[in-house]
Amino acid sequence: MKVAYRPDLVTSVLASELTTAGWELSEDEDPGRRVADGSADIAIGPADGYARHLGLVDYGLIPDFGVTLHGMSGLLRLAFRPGNSDLSRIAVRSSDDFESVAAGIVLIEKHEIEPEFLEVGVDADLESILEKADGVVLGGADAIASTLSSLGGLDLGDEWEDLTESPLPWLLAWGNSTNVGDSEVATFLKARDRMLLSLPDTAASSNTPELYEALHRAHLGGAASFALPRDEAAEVLNPLYHYLFYHGLISDLPTIKFVPPPPEKEAPDQGRATGTVH
Repeated sequence: MKVAYRPDLVTSVLASELTTAGWELSEDEDPGRRVADGSADIAIGPADGYARHLGLVDYGLIPDFGVTLHGMSGLLRLAFRPGNSDLSRIAVRSSDDFESVAAGIVLIEKHEIEPEFLEVGVDADLESILEKADGVVLGGADAIASTLSSLGGLDLGDEWEDLTESPLPWLLAWGNSTNVGDSEVATFLKARDRMLLSLPDTAASSNTPELYEALHRAHLGGAASFALPRDEAAEVLNPLYHYLFYHGLISDLPTIKFVPPPPEKEAPDQGRATGTVH
């Protein structure tokens, strides 16, 4: 299997486990594009990516996988200096990425603030960023690191749950319906389980152990879930996609479906009556 993923605190560990299983992994800021053009079988990336390449190829979600944020996870934050109440100028890595989109929806819909986004370089330090902006949107390792600093912040997962009464879908995996079957899904979910078990060891061997320890605590405490059951997926994902559509960020609402697709129903026996004719 060829897998494209956007690298971050979670996906990098998952990618390592999938590589161990013999799959081919490559980094991409827009992994969904790779599934759409046929150069990858599976994409792992932000939840909005599932809705950005509709109609180019038949794809569906990997069932029972999805990183969702429940309340104060620390994995997606709008950080600012303590006491700052003006959030009109917000620094972001990219105005198009999911973290920025989620922050914009929360600020507009919940706080009635329509922010001006200022794009900053990925290597810019927080101190210099906050000299030019009122706040900065951070995800993954950067978000957790900001909770360990003196900065204040809004936890965007918690804010989203207040707004929608639903957890915030952060990361999803989806794949080409032709290429991904039951055995591939089983391998993927085993890698997810090994990833969760390996987080303490990852922390111990990491240059930033406190970040993986924080992720592990978020998982154990229920603030971050790594399984999105089939029967809950539509309820969790639809609020996000409706807001994206309402704000003109996607062209259509995606169908919530899974790989492998359900088996086709056999055609009825033409020699037997199958129902009442009206």
